[in-house]
Amino acid sequence: HWRSAPRANWVLAGVSGILAGIAVFGIGTASGQNMRLGDNWRLIALQVTLGPVLEEVVFRGYLFAFLMWMSTRVADSAGRNRLVVVVAAVIFAVVHLAQPGVSWLQLACITFTGTLYGWIRSRSGSTAPAAVSHAAYNLALYAITGAVLLGEKALASP
Repeated sequence: HWRSAPRANWVLAGVSGILAGIAVFGIGTASGQNMRLGDNWRLIALQVTLGPVLEEVVFRGYLFAFLMWMSTRVADSAGRNRLVVVVAAVIFAVVHLAQPGVSWLQLACITFTGTLYGWIRSRSGSTAPAAVSHAAYNLALYAITGAVLLGEKALASP
C-alpha cells in the first residue's frame, strides 16, 4: 500500500509528525526522562530516513493489511479500522520493548505515535504518508535535542 495520496495527507503527515515530536519531547522532559539522543550522524540519518520507512512498511503496511484481513468478521468498516489502528500501535510499542530501559511513559508515547501513524495510514490509504510522519517525528526529536544541547553549550561558555 505504497500508493499516491492527496497532497493534504502529505502535509498532515509532516505537520503531525513534527507536533508529535514536540509533544513527546515536552512530556518526557517534564516527567524527568532523559531526552538526550545519540550524536552519531550515521545513526541519526538512518533513524530519520530508512528506519521510519522500514518500520512503517512492516507495521502500517504488512501488519495493518493482515489485521484488516483477520478482522473482517469482527466489526463494521469504521470499527475495524479503529481496532486495527490500535492493535497495530500496541504491537509496534511492544516490539520497542526489545530496546533496553524502555519506561512505561516511553511505551505510552510509542503507542501514541503508532496510533497516529495508523490513523494517517487509514485516512490516506497509503503507507507512505505514515512513513513521512514517522520520519518527521524522529527528525523533530533530534532537532529539539540538538537545539537544547547547543543552548546548554552556549550558556556554559563564558
